[in-house]
Amino acid sequence: MEIKRVWGLVSRVCGQNLFCFRPSLFIVLLLLLTFYSSLFTLFTACGRKGDPKVPVRYVPGAVEELIAIPKENTVLLRWKFPEKNEDGSPIKDLAGFVILRADISESVYEYKKVSSIDLDKPEPSIIKENMVVYVDKGDDLSPRGLSYGKTYGYMILSVNKSKILSKERVSKITLSVPPSIPGSFRATPGEGTATLSWTPPLKRIDGSELTDLKGYNIYRSKEKGIYGDRPINAGLIVSLTFRDQGLENNIAYYYIIKAVNTLTPPWNEGPPSDEISATPQRMTPPSPPKRLIAVPADNKIFLTWDENKEIELAGYRVYRSLSSKTGYSLLPPETIFKTTFTDTNVVPKRKYYYRVTAIDNALKPNESLPSEEVEAQIK
Repeated sequence: MEIKRVWGLVSRVCGQNLFCFRPSLFIVLLLLLTFYSSLFTLFTACGRKGDPKVPVRYVPGAVEELIAIPKENTVLLRWKFPEKNEDGSPIKDLAGFVILRADISESVYEYKKVSSIDLDKPEPSIIKENMVVYVDKGDDLSPRGLSYGKTYGYMILSVNKSKILSKERVSKITLSVPPSIPGSFRATPGEGTATLSWTPPLKRIDGSELTDLKGYNIYRSKEKGIYGDRPINAGLIVSLTFRDQGLENNIAYYYIIKAVNTLTPPWNEGPPSDEISATPQRMTPPSPPKRLIAVPADNKIFLTWDENKEIELAGYRVYRSLSSKTGYSLLPPETIFKTTFTDTNVVPKRKYYYRVTAIDNALKPNESLPSEEVEAQIK
């Protein structure tokens, strides 16, 4: 529109002959045309108002609670997700982690990348809730594997989807040669308990003499062959026996034991022992039944007694003899669940003696002492 206005001005001044005006007038009109064109471009170029914004680059926070745990000739690394970015804002774009390792037992060392963990495909690492577990087997080394006697440093960094790295977290661990397996590992079940015993190892796993044994860790499970990372003992066991208490009766428990040559965590443990099991059970028998009464009737003798109140009670057994206090034999082979029994295998004018016991529901039932003896005969 502005160009048409300028063109109209020129036409009115010069008519149809554009070359009729003076050079100075032509220059003025040209400047006006340039000015109006610049204003038009300025106000219609992009339609934006205000200063352009620079994108924010969030730096993820460092991992938390990093720990390195020796596991024979491997190192188990464990850490927690960072909860915030460095500026305190919530992390919404965490992509994974980078793991670096250095042999810091050398005078000059350099951290090198071992692996990276993608949260979408975390294998071979294990992620549970906000915890990460990674086992370094030294597969990237030549020859492969971590070496006993060396101290390794580990550096873990968080990385977001913009490939921005966090500050590093560092942990170090020394792989000393662990003890070999304790011997003669046994379990004796009790009532809600299992008593474990073993003999000490005499050598390290490389065959050298074991001179730095510090104690033992015991691991327990209700599933065969599956154990957690934490032993059931609160502190290192220094004796050759351990009593595991607070267990459920009639439930099978599985155990392994490892010898340790460090005094404090992270433990330098040897290989696990063979797995053993124990099934705690009630060891205390029920009380003897009370107030046993024998009532003779036509061709039978009727017995009754008071009910036992034990929660674990499974039933009763009835015994009979032809002599007082001796020669008793079990009458029915099956357990009696009521507090009555009728003996129909009797003959007249013969005196019979009876006793009753109570049994519980242990896998190997505990039987009470017998009740007081009663006697009866039919006419």
